[in-house]
Amino acid sequence: MGKVFARPFVLLPLGVVFLVVGLFTALNAVGAARWGGVVAEGRTCGSEASGMCLVRTDVTVDGPHYSRRDAGDDWDLEPASGRAEEVSLPDRASARLRGAEVTRGVMLSQPDGDVVGLEAAGERVATTWTGTYGALQRVGLGLLAGGLGAGLVVVALRMRRAVGWTGHEPVQKHGSAAVALPVVLGFVLWMLPRFIW
Repeated sequence: MGKVFARPFVLLPLGVVFLVVGLFTALNAVGAARWGGVVAEGRTCGSEASGMCLVRTDVTVDGPHYSRRDAGDDWDLEPASGRAEEVSLPDRASARLRGAEVTRGVMLSQPDGDVVGLEAAGERVATTWTGTYGALQRVGLGLLAGGLGAGLVVVALRMRRAVGWTGHEPVQKHGSAAVALPVVLGFVLWMLPRFIW
């Protein structure tokens, strides 16, 4: 880090920002898991689309657009009217849909319009940001950001005791493991769903 970023008065607020972002990201895992349950149940909205239910829209399915292993394959869902949506599906589900040569399906959306799944070839598939897959990714990203933030706060407080608020020293001298360990753990958790699904 440069000398400007190796000062406690910069590291402390930066750490707090990362902590808050990490916390909100991890808390979003609850919503992802709940929407995964809604997709699994296939709970559709009635005449009034509100709450936790699915809006079903017939779509033309186009994809995947690349074949390398990634978080999931990108598929384009094109309704007869309205704008097309691009969704990412877990690898195994994407491979099954690709093998079935799917061209038609039903897009599953939240009442506010966010796409949470696809129904095609006789199966319902949640996107990579929904269900257990999405929940694990959000917890991993939250831990990554929150861990980085907590590490920066610890380093800033240690550095402040050593050199004051405006002095600077190498971050490594004040506990780079406090920064690195949670970040590595968060990264591993963020990547884990890619190897399971």
